Amino acid sequence: MKRRGGYMLVECLVYIVVLAVVLNLAYAAYYRCQTNSVNLRRNAQDIAITMRAGERWRADIRAAKAPPKLEGNRLVVPQVAGEVVYEFADNTMWRQDGKARIAGIDPSRIQAEVGAGRVVIVAGFQGQSVNDPHLYETTTLGRGGSDTTGVALAAAL
Repeated sequence: MKRRGGYMLVECLVYIVVLAVVLNLAYAAYYRCQTNSVNLRRNAQDIAITMRAGERWRADIRAAKAPPKLEGNRLVVPQVAGEVVYEFADNTMWRQDGKARIAGIDPSRIQAEVGAGRVVIVAGFQGQSVNDPHLYETTTLGRGGSDTTGVALAAAL
């Protein structure tokens, strides 16, 4: 009779160990699936952004009035309304067209933050283009854009 009780205790311990291993494997598989899902979502967004950039690139090349010129790490595409410059640096591509201008500045938010004792940091060379009222694209003001933004903010404040 004693031996049977000992076997039952060993069997219970074996079942507990097997259960722990199975639960650990299930948790690892769940975690791997969750990580893959997040990565797939991020990759899908990157693919969509890349496709939009490719369509924009193609439209710029097709609208060129002369062959594009490569100047260092910049590609200049001459067009009727000016030129579009693609600048390549650190695995990043910046698109700058000659149409970017400061249309207006509303300093109320900056004044409110400063009034609350906070330090305000402004991205000086970037803005939103308003070519299409339904689509705001981030664009750059080009060389000296940060200085231009600084002067415009000083005048508005």
